[in-house]
Amino acid sequence: MVDLDPRLVRELERIAPAEPAPEPRWRELRPRHNRVRVAAVAIVVAAAIGLAVPWQRGPASLSAAEAARVVQRAAAALAPTGGASGGVLHVRMHVTVASPYHPKAVAWSGDEERWTDERGARTFRFRTTFPNLTAPIELGGSRRSGAISVYDPSTATLYSRHRPIGPFADPVEQAKRELRGGTGLTVRRAGDTYRIEDDRDIRSPTVLVVDAKTFRPIRQISTIAGAAPFALYSQKPRAPLSEEWQTVTEYRVYEYLSDGDLASIRAQHPRAKIAAARAMPRSFRERFQPWTGL
Repeated sequence: MVDLDPRLVRELERIAPAEPAPEPRWRELRPRHNRVRVAAVAIVVAAAIGLAVPWQRGPASLSAAEAARVVQRAAAALAPTGGASGGVLHVRMHVTVASPYHPKAVAWSGDEERWTDERGARTFRFRTTFPNLTAPIELGGSRRSGAISVYDPSTATLYSRHRPIGPFADPVEQAKRELRGGTGLTVRRAGDTYRIEDDRDIRSPTVLVVDAKTFRPIRQISTIAGAAPFALYSQKPRAPLSEEWQTVTEYRVYEYLSDGDLASIRAQHPRAKIAAARAMPRSFRERFQPWTGL
C-alpha cells in the first residue's frame, strides 16, 4: 500500500480527527471560520488523493506499442515456462490488507508459500500466517474438485472438507487474468521496473510492478470493493470496518518447478490420518480461523 507523507497525516488528523469532538449547534458556528475549515480540508484531501493513488502520478505512460510489448512479456513471465502443459508454480509472498480510510493501520498481514500444479487435477498446497496467525497453517487440495484438507501436526491428521480456498482473491490468478485481457492497460517505466496499471474498473483498480529485465512480478496493489469476510475479524477483532480494502502483495519468489508432489498435501504427509472437518479439535479450529471455519 502507498504510505501517506507523515506531515500530511498529522495535518489531516488535526483538521479532521479520527474521533472528532461532538458537533456544535449550527447557531454556534461562525460562517467565516467554517469556510476556512472547509477550504483547508478540501486542499489537504486533494493533496492526499494525489499522493495515495499510485497510478495518478509518476513517469509518463509508454506508447501503445511499447505497452503491448511489456504486457505480453509480463504475461509470458507469469505463465508456465513449458507452455500450456505447465509445471508446479512455487511462490513466496508477503500480503498486507488495509483500509484506505485508515492508512496507518494494517488490518491483516502474513507470509505465504504455495505450490500449484498447473497440470491435470490442479492440486495445490500452501503454508500461511495470514491473517495475523501466530504460527503457520498448512492446507492443500484440488482446484478442480474443490476438495481441501487442513493439516494438524499435533495429531498428524488431515481434516478434509469442501470450501472456498481463501478469504480474498488469489493475487496470482488475478494478475494473469488482467494481463490476458491486456487492452486498456497503462504501462509506465519506473527505474528498473514497469508499472502495469489497470483502472478499467474504477471500483477495483490494480497496479502490477514487474522487473524490467525478467518481467517477473515484484509487487501488486489491488483495491477490493466490499466488506472483508467476517471470519477475518477472529484474528483481529478491533480491525476497522470498511467497504473498501487495499491489498499489497510483495513477491519474494516466483518460479516453476517440475516435482508434482510439492503441490500435494497427501504426498507431503503420506502417513497422516484422514478425518472429516467436523472431527477437528475445537482449540485447533479457533486458533487457525478463518482457514478452519465452516
